[in-house]
Amino acid sequence: MGGAPLNRHSIKTLCLENNDVSDGNGQLLLTPADPWQVPGDLPGLLDGLARIGLTGARLTGETDSETAWSLGERFLTLVTFLGCSPFVRIEPPSPGSRAFCHVRALGPWAAPRAWISRLAGAPRCPACRKRYPSVTPHFDPNLSLTCPCGRIAPLWQWDFKDRGGFGRWLLSLEDIFPNEALPGDELMTFLANQTGSSWRFFYLPPGGGSRGLA
Repeated sequence: MGGAPLNRHSIKTLCLENNDVSDGNGQLLLTPADPWQVPGDLPGLLDGLARIGLTGARLTGETDSETAWSLGERFLTLVTFLGCSPFVRIEPPSPGSRAFCHVRALGPWAAPRAWISRLAGAPRCPACRKRYPSVTPHFDPNLSLTCPCGRIAPLWQWDFKDRGGFGRWLLSLEDIFPNEALPGDELMTFLANQTGSSWRFFYLPPGGGSRGLA
């Protein structure tokens, strides 16, 4: 499973389970901006990602054969790697390893799940933009945070910048360091047009991050 469901119980922060985490350099994750949304036509969306060249052949063996793909022929056009000479590893270094660049689909789940990088700072209030007083937020029973300014908002409305996100379905680009690459305008526009809503992205570092556990 991925990060734990967001529900009405208090949660605590734990490390991500092994099958949530890339054994490579990190993850670039994309998800609808509304964390409750799941693309209505997932097969059509996945077919479209192959058609525009983000994904290639389905992967077999120890990698999730139903939810993982090799890189498509236009992956490096749709995803912009920063720096003068990025190294993109397209083959696993050993059988069964996930330490290479590929694409995975995560979910869908019945409720949104929290994915917070261990490198994340304290989130910013959606009203006053000040940071929550604690770097590691304490969650009240309804999973809302109360800002000193008086605003009470659910966790997903707080701004973790590109170090955390929430969703019922995510697209994970594996073996990418945080801030090493950006999804291009063509990819983000395609996702928005296919689903009728905006999307956002965030990063998890090598070894993952933390998750809320009911």
